[in-house]
Amino acid sequence: MSSNKLNNLKLSLLLKELTLLEGEEQYNKEFIDYYKPLFMQEVIELDGEIPPQTGETENHERKKEKKFEVSDEEQTKIKNVFRNIAKVCHPDKTDDPYLHGIYSNAQTAYDQNDLLTLYKISQTLNIEVDIDKENIFLLQRIVDEKKQELKSVEGSYLWLWVNAKTEEEKINLIKQFVGK
Repeated sequence: MSSNKLNNLKLSLLLKELTLLEGEEQYNKEFIDYYKPLFMQEVIELDGEIPPQTGETENHERKKEKKFEVSDEEQTKIKNVFRNIAKVCHPDKTDDPYLHGIYSNAQTAYDQNDLLTLYKISQTLNIEVDIDKENIFLLQRIVDEKKQELKSVEGSYLWLWVNAKTEEEKINLIKQFVGK
């Protein structure tokens, strides 16, 4: 089996993992949107006022505009992948609104140096990509960082409050939250 084939298989695995992480990200967003008002209502009922926001329950509501740090070589790779996508779906090249949406997502990924998302878009558009071992390491780092971001929700007061087994635990968590 060639090195290129192994790299493409690893890319495929990373893209599937990214899809799962995006599902988890959507779940976390819906979780926060649903439970945060309930949590804040409990805080108000227990404390009588809304505490200053610490970010503990809302830092996961907005997608972080995070730009990955990349080398000049990686930046060139990102630019080339983005150009290939733009050839297919740039608004000047097509009238298809679906492709315009894909282009918009690609532009965001390009602006954030998110090579993994650009590869995913390339795969969606059946654009052949060249991938090497260095890119695999970069992509793995991106996946690992996204996992860490998503895991941090599970340590938030909101998550702990929703998953508390008793009312006493819930009250103690609210008191800790208010005390911050």
